[in-house]
Amino acid sequence: MICLDPSVIFSLYAADTNSAEAASLVRSADEPLILTPFCELETLNAFSLGVFRKQLSDSQAWRLRQYLQLDLEADVYQCAHYPQLPSSVPELWLRRSRPRSGYARLTCFTLQPRSS
Repeated sequence: MICLDPSVIFSLYAADTNSAEAASLVRSADEPLILTPFCELETLNAFSLGVFRKQLSDSQAWRLRQYLQLDLEADVYQCAHYPQLPSSVPELWLRRSRPRSGYARLTCFTLQPRSS
């Protein structure tokens, strides 16, 4: 299984200094890309943080969220679902951030240890 950090997912959708490396890593993957609800939530948060830091406009962040949603619907990622999110996650934030499907998905990728 391949495990990627939300920063890798961010770099796939938003042009930054790590975008080329992230794209190369994903293109060379010979296993499914697993997306967990937590990783998706963190990626959506990173898009919002990009707006706060003035790295992205509101419309750019909105488009990135839409591209991610389209890829999720097209099964670009294999989604790992959890039965429910922790009650400590604010409901208002979830309502604003969750995908159209009505529940949050958690995204997680793991890297296999290299054999020596």
